[in-house]
Amino acid sequence: MSKTEIIALTAVFIFAGFRIYQKYFQKAKQNQKNESRKESGSIPTTNSDDYEPYSGKN
Repeated sequence: MSKTEIIALTAVFIFAGFRIYQKYFQKAKQNQKNESRKESGSIPTTNSDDYEPYSGKN
């Protein structure tokens, strides 16, 4: 192998590694956003009834 072939292959491997790295972190970021949406959506923020379990009212 000549010196130029080694340099070209190294550049290709670096580029491929960088693309895989980007895809991994994009997927991780999307999963993190989806999990935060699930958590925030599952907690009720308002309760329209006036039920108070320890007040003695029925």
